[in-house]
Amino acid sequence: MKLTWEKIEVFLVVFLGGATFNLVGTISIAEIYLLIISPRLYRYVKYSSFPEKKNIISLYVIYFIVQMLSECLNGNLITNSFRGFAVTIFSFLSFIYIFSMLNKNVKLIIVVLLGLVFRNVFFPNSLAEDSEMSFFKFYLVPIISNLVLVISYYMINNKRKNLAIYVVVAVGVFFMLMDSRSAGLTLVLVGFIVRFGPQLKKRIVLLPIFIVLIYGLYCVYVIKVLNHEFGGEHSYNQLARIENPFNPFTLLMTGRAETFVAIEAISDEFLLGHGTWAKDVTGKYHIMVLTLQNSDTEGAIQRVFDEGIYSVIPAHSVILGAGVYNGILALLIVLLIVILFIKIGFQAINFNSPYIVILVRMIIGIIWTSLFSPINSFKGSLPIFFAIVLVLYINRNKNLFDIGKRHIGIQKNRVQTTINLN
Repeated sequence: MKLTWEKIEVFLVVFLGGATFNLVGTISIAEIYLLIISPRLYRYVKYSSFPEKKNIISLYVIYFIVQMLSECLNGNLITNSFRGFAVTIFSFLSFIYIFSMLNKNVKLIIVVLLGLVFRNVFFPNSLAEDSEMSFFKFYLVPIISNLVLVISYYMINNKRKNLAIYVVVAVGVFFMLMDSRSAGLTLVLVGFIVRFGPQLKKRIVLLPIFIVLIYGLYCVYVIKVLNHEFGGEHSYNQLARIENPFNPFTLLMTGRAETFVAIEAISDEFLLGHGTWAKDVTGKYHIMVLTLQNSDTEGAIQRVFDEGIYSVIPAHSVILGAGVYNGILALLIVLLIVILFIKIGFQAINFNSPYIVILVRMIIGIIWTSLFSPINSFKGSLPIFFAIVLVLYINRNKNLFDIGKRHIGIQKNRVQTTINLN
């Protein structure tokens, strides 16, 4: 891969997204750079044309206006309000920057993924230091996952698609063995979709069979974990305390309790929300989290407050977090943004593309992150996912257009040859 300034710039922006410090809220060196070049990004938005441009920009602008109205009317702390505004602003700037660069050269997707690999190497998640399991889950898994995506591109580009699928699934199973269930399941699902997707696309009647197959594999996973034949202690303890572990939604409620508690928090302040990073002053929502996790609530809330941990209303979801912080209208707008990019992602699917594993992973990433990751992901991983699916959508349509032009050219040549012969 020839080294160019474009590649260096993209790599550094993604890489330095992990170099953060506190300024009102957490801000990275990459975000400061995006602020500096914002006039350039403004000109790109103003003078360029790309699919869904009007809808994307409109939704971001409306969301920002709703945020400002909500924060003003509910009287939130100005520092917290600015933190919320910053998430939206940097989400948009990150998306526009990465998209503008990838739209010039789609191969920069690989540079973006390598930037994420090195970001995780040098700026690891703070949770990686908690335990050996946390080190694997929050440090090694993101590094390996992105490397697998890069490797899959080169394998498929060199006519080794089946091998790429086996590698993706094998790594996914390994993650699950090591107690990183969500990351492992994601890769396994990516492998299955890339392998069986063409058949499902041609015969939609096979979709229920595919769903039953996935559920069957989940049941086998549960049995193996409960028999100590698969996974680790964390997975076993989580499944063992669930009344019906064969119901995946029950497992989801236990593992992502904060997401479901966010629904209750939204209903309490339906119109305007609680305000960005509002405090759980009564401990109500943390008690609900502990209850859903089947944890002992006695003294737990007082302990977490005494230690200064989890004092903010739990909202481990980008979509629901928008509702918790700024009300139902904010939730609906973020939901529309997510749905828009999921739709673009599905329309971008081309099972013959060397980027197919990356694309499917990005689509699943948008769905999972928007539902089960904290609101900061709206300026972290989601803009990268958004940019990649939009560029691959444009790339697919461009290829179809080029194929169409070649087909028309062939037909014209045949007609001309027939005329000459006559």
